[in-house]
Amino acid sequence: MSTDEQSSGVEPRWRPPSQHVRVCVLEGCAAQDDDLTRKLERRLGIGLDERTADGVALEGLDCIGYCRIKETVLVDDEPVVGGYAVLLAVDELLR
Repeated sequence: MSTDEQSSGVEPRWRPPSQHVRVCVLEGCAAQDDDLTRKLERRLGIGLDERTADGVALEGLDCIGYCRIKETVLVDDEPVVGGYAVLLAVDELLR
């Protein structure tokens, strides 16, 4: 935040997220992982390409490179495989 923003009390419109949860939104992966994406949206309380108040972003990417492995997401750029493991990793971010 710049000095002008601090002195005026204006909050910046955008700040980089502190943590990222990235899911593939290409047709093949999205069809497999749609249920997991909906669970992540509910767990985080946000939709795709949104950010929680404390800085956790749920991002849709065209490819994360794990096409053959169902329910893989990137949590802070580390692959997490399996719906339950993904939800646990997200819960860790929220603590």
